[in-house]
Amino acid sequence: MNPHKVTIASLFTMQSRHLIPIFQRQYVWDERDQWAPLWDDITQKAQELLSPQAGMLQLRKHFMGAVVLRAIPPSGLEYQAFEVIDGQQRLTTLQVLLIALRDYSKQRSLGPSLAMLTGITENPRLSGKEYEQHKVVPTTRDRADF
Repeated sequence: MNPHKVTIASLFTMQSRHLIPIFQRQYVWDERDQWAPLWDDITQKAQELLSPQAGMLQLRKHFMGAVVLRAIPPSGLEYQAFEVIDGQQRLTTLQVLLIALRDYSKQRSLGPSLAMLTGITENPRLSGKEYEQHKVVPTTRDRADF
């Protein structure tokens, strides 16, 4: 395995699928212990970026924790797939948040935001198979919730 530093944005802008293997635990993040601190981090970063001084400051990147992926060789007409070895709770949570923002943008007819959020939450369908469109694919135990 070769470690690479990548951003969450680069993971989600790639046309690829991140599959949660069956051996991973079910999704367990809750509002108090994980969602609220994550949301606090996101809003703090947003405030830094939107502040009048943002252009003059060297803004620090935020470390979201390690994500370990294993490439799965493509079979036929499919997007590159990765098995998520570590970081599935974070990736799943971020996708849920981005999908909620995408759906909000759609309801409010926010065209540019909708296009950007659609690009980081969905892949174009290559073969008409619905499962290809998802950037993060939970285990079968969690799919009904997502």
